[in-house]
Amino acid sequence: MERFHFNPIPLNEYSRRFFPNIETFHIYNKKDKIFNDGRIFKYVIWYTIDYSTYLFEKEQENKYKNIEYTEYDRKSYGNTIPSEVKLLGYGYFEYYNELTSINIPTTINELGICCFYKCASLTSMNIDNIQFISEKRIFMNEPVLFSFEVP
Repeated sequence: MERFHFNPIPLNEYSRRFFPNIETFHIYNKKDKIFNDGRIFKYVIWYTIDYSTYLFEKEQENKYKNIEYTEYDRKSYGNTIPSEVKLLGYGYFEYYNELTSINIPTTINELGICCFYKCASLTSMNIDNIQFISEKRIFMNEPVLFSFEVP
């Protein structure tokens, strides 16, 4: 295991000693033990964080794999979904009646619960790369979609 320069599994005090040459530390869960023992130069965060947190922490040069664009982020930073974002969060467009059509970019692979809750004016949607749509409803009081394109 000395050949590993990253941890392929979450580590604890006991298992850390089996990976002595880690340079990139992967954090899989918020509750994972984080080691900062001088040999680690970079962190890769796999658990979901919101876009605002990402902007605050990105100066630390860590890599974030699951960035969520929340309704708060949309109201703070605008409707254009940044390329770093992988999922649209709970109620992302909730009550957003000005929304008439939307193209979900290829970087998005997940839509959260009630993502389009009461979007009464939404009539057209183009989804390029959705791998997971919440098992709960993303539409509530469904809009009248005249066009729904999934390649």
